[in-house]
Amino acid sequence: MTPLPESESALLAALYARISDDKMGQEAGVKRQLADGRGIAQRLGLPEPREFVDNDISATNAKHRPEYENLLAAIAAGLIRIVIIYHLSRLWRNRKERAAGIEFFKKYGVRLIMVKGPEIDFATAYGRAMAGLLGEFDSMEVEVKSERQVSEMEQAVRDGRPPTGRRAFGYARTGGELVAEEAEVVAEAYRLLLTGASLSSIAKWLNEAGWRTTTGGAWGHNSVRSVLMNERNAGLREYHGDLYGGSWPPIVAEETWRAAHAILTDAGRRTNKVGSSRKWLLTNLAHCGVCAAQDIESVMLCTYRDDARRVYRCKRSPGHLTRNAAPVDELVARVVVERLSRPDAADLLVNEDAPDLAALRGEAMTLRARQEDIAAAFGDGEMTRVQFRTANERVAARLAEVEAAMGDVQRVPVLADLVKADDVSAVWDGLMLDRQRAVVDVLMTVTILPAGPGRRVFDPASVKIDWR
Repeated sequence: MTPLPESESALLAALYARISDDKMGQEAGVKRQLADGRGIAQRLGLPEPREFVDNDISATNAKHRPEYENLLAAIAAGLIRIVIIYHLSRLWRNRKERAAGIEFFKKYGVRLIMVKGPEIDFATAYGRAMAGLLGEFDSMEVEVKSERQVSEMEQAVRDGRPPTGRRAFGYARTGGELVAEEAEVVAEAYRLLLTGASLSSIAKWLNEAGWRTTTGGAWGHNSVRSVLMNERNAGLREYHGDLYGGSWPPIVAEETWRAAHAILTDAGRRTNKVGSSRKWLLTNLAHCGVCAAQDIESVMLCTYRDDARRVYRCKRSPGHLTRNAAPVDELVARVVVERLSRPDAADLLVNEDAPDLAALRGEAMTLRARQEDIAAAFGDGEMTRVQFRTANERVAARLAEVEAAMGDVQRVPVLADLVKADDVSAVWDGLMLDRQRAVVDVLMTVTILPAGPGRRVFDPASVKIDWR
């Protein structure tokens, strides 16, 4: 490479380096680009170039590149007239940014020197045309790679191969094999959710048992939700909004996953990541007897009095009903245990209106096969676009109904553990508070009435229980 004339070698130069994927965080690619660029500057007799580096940032999408922006600002300020890069693709890879960059470099008379590529003078029409032509090849390379990746993804879905990427809790890194102990934990988390436990209480259970996420962190509301929402646990894979069967072993049945999915996506579901509403048995469950007498809907909250006693207060009007919480909770717990200890308690688990799960599974398989037939007919030219859309929408609507019904059938009875227990009281005492609350909500409506003037001894009749 011939050194620049003395009149040009005094111009300030910049060295720009970028790598779009640095998973190991070692900046090795950037370091190589900088070393080669410094060598070019030295051979050309340029002063030590000012370096601008964007590491692990793509130039294909619209992601902000702070050092590239700083480079443009330095050029606009008259500080830079020569830019050294490893290859044109390090500078631009999308057409919109390249067009703007070419015009910008033209405006300020920038010369571009590449380690791998020709020297380009943007002050000339030839130089600008060369930059545009080389850039089109860069864009083509990106698009061909994208098309290949899409094709590979579609083939992987058709083959039923597991998704790649970060390891899913419950599965080995390959995605095709279970990690037995983790899979058991995931299955138990589904059972807890479907029997009334909150995401936060499941996270607490996982942390207390010593489990950590696949990134080594503690469990929280969002990480538990992410695991339970993952269709991979049911042997399914999502692609462009549709679900496809996979070849890997599922952790839970599809209907179990759908039941959990229905709970977690229910817009009317109350969640409480932080706060007191999940700390006490009857908060937001028990009704205010004063408001009920006036046909007003209001529930009870639990707070502390100045003397540290825990009390239930009306949420709507805290002053008109306050009751000591402990005896109310104890009464409700005794009534629950007594009811579930009766010989006929098993009758509570029977749902005569529940549809046939095997029939639902069969219909779902038939509908999915029908969707494939419709797609094949359209691809072979046997259907018009309108016919395809009409037929596919009709099948998809029925499939959604069937899948929703499958989820409803599989919602594990909240009462099952208690009804089947030899010692109902012991099982009740061992349940998470969220599950105790779910049992109360399934069995009864609790209304807390005023205690009456001057009464100091708790009267069970002041708590009205109506069986559902």
